[in-house]
Amino acid sequence: MAKFINSVVTVAFIFAGTVNAAAQQVDRNDRSQPSAGEIAMATECRDTYTRMRELEKLLDANRDENTALDIKVKKSGKTLDELQNLFEKKSAKSEESDEAYQVALAAKKDYEAAAVAHNILIDEQDKLAKKRTVLTDEFFVVNPNYVTKCSGTIFKALSVILTCKDEQSEWCDLLK
Repeated sequence: MAKFINSVVTVAFIFAGTVNAAAQQVDRNDRSQPSAGEIAMATECRDTYTRMRELEKLLDANRDENTALDIKVKKSGKTLDELQNLFEKKSAKSEESDEAYQVALAAKKDYEAAAVAHNILIDEQDKLAKKRTVLTDEFFVVNPNYVTKCSGTIFKALSVILTCKDEQSEWCDLLK
């Protein structure tokens, strides 16, 4: 009788272990495939990251343009403060004849336009950085089974890197 009970208990443990292993496999399979909401969130993270990279390139171009304007102003032989004083003192008649003033005036207008563009880019990048942080926080809460990292600063590469626990998962291909 004791052998029979031992056999029944052993079979029960084996059966329970098999059911548990099967349940864990099903659970693992469910976690390895992202839900539609998770795909949408990760895609939005990727799109936000892509836009921020585009903005970084625009900011770099803007800085290059400002450097070129600095050179242009230096060629006029005056500092920006001196040019500002010159703008304030010039009369309409003498403006036409003073080449340095014309160069400086053109540079000043270019500076003002570049400054406005630069500030717009910075504002947009700041908004996107906040959005990226929110998305990343939401994503981490929604899907704690995957490691989500956000790194970088506004003027550095900003990225959302998803590290998969399961190499067969769609997560691995999602942000490529």
